Amino acid sequence: MKIRILILFFLIPSVTLAQKQVGPEGYKLFWMAVLVVLFVGIKLLSSFIREKKGYKPRRWKSWFKYKKLEVELTKDRLIRPKILTVNIKNTGTSYVDLEAPILIFRKLWSIRKFRLKRVNNREIYPLYLEAGKTHTVTIELSRFFEHDRKLKRFYWGRIVLEDVDGRRFKSKHVSLRKSLYT
Repeated sequence: MKIRILILFFLIPSVTLAQKQVGPEGYKLFWMAVLVVLFVGIKLLSSFIREKKGYKPRRWKSWFKYKKLEVELTKDRLIRPKILTVNIKNTGTSYVDLEAPILIFRKLWSIRKFRLKRVNNREIYPLYLEAGKTHTVTIELSRFFEHDRKLKRFYWGRIVLEDVDGRRFKSKHVSLRKSLYT
C-alpha cells in the first residue's frame, strides 16, 4: 500500500509536466512576483514593528486627540552642573498620563538609565497633566554620582518621558562635561 502511494506521488509531477499547456506571458509572471514580494515585505515589516520594544497598538480614540509635550532640560552651570531642571509643558489639546521619567547618562558607547520614581521622597507618578499645564522637576546629580562614581565621566544627559499609551517624548541632550564634540 505504501509503495503504491509512493509511486503515485512520484508519477504525478511527471504527468503534469508532459502536458502541453501554454504558460502565462512574461509580464504576468513579473506582476505576480512583484505581488508576492510586496506581500512578504509588508508581513516582515509589520512583524518587525510588533516585536519592537515598547510597541503598543494605537486605538481609534487616540488618533483623534492631539497629544504633544514640550520637554526641556536645563542645567544650573555651563560645565559640570549640580542641578538639572526638567520643564514639562502639555501643549496638546487633551490630557496626558505620564509614567516616571527616565534620566539617561551617555558617553560615546556607554549608556546608563535611571527611572526617577520619587520626587522629594514622594511618589507622584503616574502624573496626570492637563492641556496647557506645566510640571517642573529638579534633579540633584550628586545623588547619582554617589550611587556610581563613574557617572562623572559621562558627557551628556537626557530625559525621556513615556505616556501610558506608549508614546515617547524626549528632551534634547545637555552636556554635562567637556568632550571632543562640545
